[in-house]
Amino acid sequence: MKYRFLLILLILNFIKVYSEDFTIEELLNLKNQGLISEEEFKVLKSELSNEISSVENLYDLNINSKLVSRTFKVYEKNNRYFFPLKEFFKYINFKNYTENNSEIKLYLGSSLKEVKINLKENDEVFQKNDEIYLQSNKFSEIFLNTLTINSDELLIRMYLSFDTPSEITQLLDISKDKLLRKSNEEDIIYSSERKLFDLGYARIQLGQVFDKSAGQKKYKDSWDGNLGYQGGLLYGEITADYDLKEKELNTVRLEYNDIWQGHNLDVENRRSGNNREWGIFFYKDRGYYETTGGQVIIRESVTLGSRVELIYMGTPIDIKDDDNGIVEFDSPLIRTDRTYTLKIYEPDGKIYEKEIKTVQDYNLQQKNQFEYKLALNENSQYNRYKTDVDVFYGVTNNFTVGFGYSRDIEDIQIGRDYTGNIKTETKYLNNAKIDLVYGGTYNAVSYIFNISGTKTLNSYNSYKEINSEEKSISLDERYSYKYLNQFNYLKWKLIYEHEEFGDFYEEKNRDRIDLKYDIFSNTDVGYKYEVKRYRYKGNDTSEQITIDTDYTWNKFLFSIGTSLDINDSESNEYRASAYYSGWERLTGRLENVWTKNGDEYESRISLYNNSFGGFVDFSTELAYSKQDKERVSFKFSVKIDNWLKLDTGLSDDGAQNHRIGIDKIVDLKNPTVKLNTMDNSRVKVITFIDSNNNDIYDIGEEIVPGVEVNIGDQIVVTNDIGEGMFYGIGNGIIYDMKVTIKKPSYTLGNNKIKIKSNFSSTVDAYIPIKPMLTLSGNVELDKGLNLDSDEKVEFYNDIIIELKDLDGNVVETAAPDNEGLFDISGLFPKEYYIEVTYIGSKYDLKTIREEIELHYSKNNSINTVLLRISNNNIAINTSEYKKNMARLRR
Repeated sequence: MKYRFLLILLILNFIKVYSEDFTIEELLNLKNQGLISEEEFKVLKSELSNEISSVENLYDLNINSKLVSRTFKVYEKNNRYFFPLKEFFKYINFKNYTENNSEIKLYLGSSLKEVKINLKENDEVFQKNDEIYLQSNKFSEIFLNTLTINSDELLIRMYLSFDTPSEITQLLDISKDKLLRKSNEEDIIYSSERKLFDLGYARIQLGQVFDKSAGQKKYKDSWDGNLGYQGGLLYGEITADYDLKEKELNTVRLEYNDIWQGHNLDVENRRSGNNREWGIFFYKDRGYYETTGGQVIIRESVTLGSRVELIYMGTPIDIKDDDNGIVEFDSPLIRTDRTYTLKIYEPDGKIYEKEIKTVQDYNLQQKNQFEYKLALNENSQYNRYKTDVDVFYGVTNNFTVGFGYSRDIEDIQIGRDYTGNIKTETKYLNNAKIDLVYGGTYNAVSYIFNISGTKTLNSYNSYKEINSEEKSISLDERYSYKYLNQFNYLKWKLIYEHEEFGDFYEEKNRDRIDLKYDIFSNTDVGYKYEVKRYRYKGNDTSEQITIDTDYTWNKFLFSIGTSLDINDSESNEYRASAYYSGWERLTGRLENVWTKNGDEYESRISLYNNSFGGFVDFSTELAYSKQDKERVSFKFSVKIDNWLKLDTGLSDDGAQNHRIGIDKIVDLKNPTVKLNTMDNSRVKVITFIDSNNNDIYDIGEEIVPGVEVNIGDQIVVTNDIGEGMFYGIGNGIIYDMKVTIKKPSYTLGNNKIKIKSNFSSTVDAYIPIKPMLTLSGNVELDKGLNLDSDEKVEFYNDIIIELKDLDGNVVETAAPDNEGLFDISGLFPKEYYIEVTYIGSKYDLKTIREEIELHYSKNNSINTVLLRISNNNIAINTSEYKKNMARLRR
């Protein structure tokens, strides 16, 4: 005890005199050797901590439950811990950072989270010997989920808040394995075959209408009705609509969707007053277009009878029913450089989504990519056709050349008659267009340069009255050309546009500047400036400031926006809206718009749903309009079981409108089937044994009955001739087909069966069922080897048999048993390589590989092979040898 006391005094004296050289680690060693107790260790450690302002210790470092170092240098300064940054990076193999004299910039994990650390020495960071030391709290904030420091045992445990490079590599390896497995899966997609004629579907709509105007006591009743048809015709899909009340045929449209590289072809015959007009359109659908006033319109073709929700930031902001298979949205929330989702509810209960990105690219194409726009329209007023053609070709990935031609019908003023009235002549005018687009990215700046122009090619003279003078101007002077720049950098977007006009126009030129800054991801402020300069009068200038912000909270979307006209406050507009989607399938919205400094005000509140329990759909709306004599109106619409529809409209001035109607779909091939939409197809499935493994039904291949097939929520079981029929399979949607084979030893193999019908027809889906075969073999040893039973067993143990596919990948490995027999099961009827290797040392036998083909037989699923081995040769006999199969199974 006396010596122990002297030792402690000696240590205390040493601490006071040589505190810089004595460390906590040395104290820990004394404790571990039993020279000092735990209590004495704490006293001495406390004394040491008080005497030493900066101590360097070596800790055991444990990261994510793994010991990575026993020499992790940690500085303790004033009871605060500082960790070496670069040493930490070395242990986790982290290299995704850049460093300069002022800061170090990190990109953490697979999300590449950017973190900056200021290297100017302060309470949180200092540098020593080319190492950066970061205070533990700041270190934990940046890198860790949890941190435990045990200074008594010199142990640090930390769990990272990001993926380490090795973990990212492992994730990539897992993803690679998934992709490899997926690449081995074969997708067999059955789609509609274009037919000359395929009987389709009829849609019957009838309604009784009761109207009462403001101030009237009695209702006026009327009715409406339409008969629709959709089916296959001329290798496309025809849609027609007949007005039963007016006894007139409305638009008839023949559609060829995705006929070539994403382009669609439409041929239509439409009603125009008492006449009919033809139109042909060839185009690539972008999903939206922009009006001359700058309003972005989202337009989509959908199934007849569909309802479509427009979703922004996860919240529905509008809903519309289709109009003859078309929906259009023009909400003020639709702006450029935004992403929207169309959620399409078809009448049969199917739901799918389509993403729309309103990004302006000015028809920029990829290298060798074409985009065509063709429109040929009849004008019944003149009994002539007008044409509009545009072609865009990607010379490189950054440079696109566009050419266009239009042939318009116009009334040209040629002068005045003797009474002073203006005389006109109807002429065809030919116009040429050109577009040059160059775009790309440089140093994080995205840019687009666009030069375009149009010119009339005819030389007719046109009569004009300018400043009370009559002049004749040639149409040669009817041209314009435009130069446009668009730059995007971080949150900034700048568009500058300059356009010049020929002498034919009163307008001489114009300039436009559009500047936008995204303050946050969904809050932006913009400035628009445009000046138009005229030849015979002054200039028109417009300036506008726009502010738009959209914010989501819980199930709410709030939107506030304003358009401020700098030159005319009467044109200012203020908007405030709220949308709520928290009632299961119900969505509510409140929209308010103020114009003319608040003198005109309109408010609208609505509530709607989609497929509520699969039975009832409804929408209701209450609106107030100050500009319309402070009118209050109410609308309500409900659709029950997808065939009965009720509509009601009320106004506080006494006006009322009511309608009750039916909407019924009939499959003309099978009228007893209950359907809810015309835009669907029938699918006929045929299940067969693919005896030659080519995924194609060949004449003579065996039919498999009793196979259960699912498409969506429909289930059929193939009959005695291996056939089953599905009805009401929606067009334009890819369905995964689930196949359940109840017979043993049969499988789909690596195939995945899918259905996609692009137009109303019958899809024939031949489902290949793969028989599972077994390769049975026998190793026969030459009698000249003179082997006894034990030597034969030893020889069999030295034989390796590998079955490989034709790409050399090992399918299965087998070894003979004590009698020289082997089996490999789960094989398909196709060609393989069989490779036999002797791994012993007594004989000089070379590896042999031969190609074999496994065959399916209705009576036998076993293929046999015989291996003959002598003292210098291995021979493979793949012919059917006539030996008792029971002997092979002994």
